[in-house]
Amino acid sequence: MTISKDLEKIKGLIRKARVHKVPRANVLMVELRSDGVIDPEDGETPKPGEELPCAPSILIVWTYDVPYDQFDAFHTFLKDNEADIATEVAELKVGAIYKGTYLQLPGGNPHHTYWGYSSIKKIQRFKEALEEHKGDDLYKNVKGLISFVKDPALSMHRHQRAALQPSYVRRTRRSDPIVDLLAEARGTPRSRARAMPRKRSGKRK
Repeated sequence: MTISKDLEKIKGLIRKARVHKVPRANVLMVELRSDGVIDPEDGETPKPGEELPCAPSILIVWTYDVPYDQFDAFHTFLKDNEADIATEVAELKVGAIYKGTYLQLPGGNPHHTYWGYSSIKKIQRFKEALEEHKGDDLYKNVKGLISFVKDPALSMHRHQRAALQPSYVRRTRRSDPIVDLLAEARGTPRSRARAMPRKRSGKRK
């Protein structure tokens, strides 16, 4: 009798619910934002104001992992040659400096190598100078450092002194026909660039 009553109760609950809703998942179409960049106009760097000691206008950071079985060899290489690299880069007098290679701790990986430049144009000038000094110790030492950088996930990021950017950096939209076609095919909106807000002078009324 108990089983029969329970069965009737279950049937009653089903009738009250009327329709059983089947679980479903909807595809979320996200907005493509790959075209939004913040970059100085014409790739130039503003003239520095009051400089901080040893603080370059531009910093290039290499981030990479080194195999653990090469740790000792890499760190020994840096111990023996890093000071020479810094001195030799400075002696080129092309607006470039070597800021050192650092090991991220705790953890033991990744490594970060820092290069400083006085302007964006100096990055290319340093590359040209390095090419011009292929037979020198600087080229050999930089090549020796790079020989340990075998990480396929190596990244190189450019940083610029934030204190030098007021009223200078603007947000721009870089056209990319491939991304445009992808957005059109997916039926997703693509973000539009908006001008960076400017500081208002005076007090609000």
